[in-house]
Amino acid sequence: MSAILFLATISIILYNDTIISTNCPPMGCLSSKTQGSSPKEVPGIPIRPMFARHPDDLADPINVNELLDHIQLYKDQELLYDFKTVTPEILASNVATSMKVDPGIYKGDLNNAVVYYFPIEHENYTDWVYVVMFAYNPPYKVLGIIDVGGHEGDIEFAALRIRKSDNTLMGMYCSAHGDEGGWTAAKDLDYHENGRPIVYIAKNSHAMYPKPGSHYRIFWVANDYTDSIYWDPPLVQISSDNPVWMKYRGSWSRDGIDSIQTRPWFKELPTESATIWYRLLRIPIFTQNTDPQ
Repeated sequence: MSAILFLATISIILYNDTIISTNCPPMGCLSSKTQGSSPKEVPGIPIRPMFARHPDDLADPINVNELLDHIQLYKDQELLYDFKTVTPEILASNVATSMKVDPGIYKGDLNNAVVYYFPIEHENYTDWVYVVMFAYNPPYKVLGIIDVGGHEGDIEFAALRIRKSDNTLMGMYCSAHGDEGGWTAAKDLDYHENGRPIVYIAKNSHAMYPKPGSHYRIFWVANDYTDSIYWDPPLVQISSDNPVWMKYRGSWSRDGIDSIQTRPWFKELPTESATIWYRLLRIPIFTQNTDPQ
């Protein structure tokens, strides 16, 4: 009985499918400075997001063109190309099956980083998908003492669903830890003072969230934290074969990080959203269909 009361209490306090612990106002904590220098409008994109970073993140986003100077390419266990020898064309040839990243580039380079985007067309709406690349995903400090989950190569995404008839925002999908992502309706999002919806990037894990604060996971020992240091990067459009490095089908690390175009969401976004109970308890029944139509 006590266990049931405990869960009921938690479910009331921590409502909906995202747990937030924050002193921010409802519209988010506004930063006095926005990093990046993206143009105010991008032709063809009716609405685009603002991104919000955590100030203590150990790995910033990176531009793929810069990353290529700092990788080795492998075919299984055989080193094919050393640092400073990899070109986009070599990567696109798919002679390699994986890559190793120079630890010296783990931090990333926010000044030169971009966000990659592509549209997924549907009859009545378009999903505009925004991909952020990282050289490194730092580990979690579980129980304050154990490092887990660190890996080279990190690919995260968020998406805005725009209705074609009137270019209105229907909702936003935020990816998180493979199967912990979910949809948020437009009315429930945070908006920057410039009117654009905000995507919050979690400290070190780089999971995407629609709100700032603390996001509790896996029995409260692998939590994510988001903040409101706004980042407005340049955008670069991608497709299955453009830029040329998009032709690469191997792993973006030695840890099995799949390429963008080999992932299911490159063709179709998920319809299911993970609830807070799924994130906490990892029980598959705790998902719900919140796909905005």
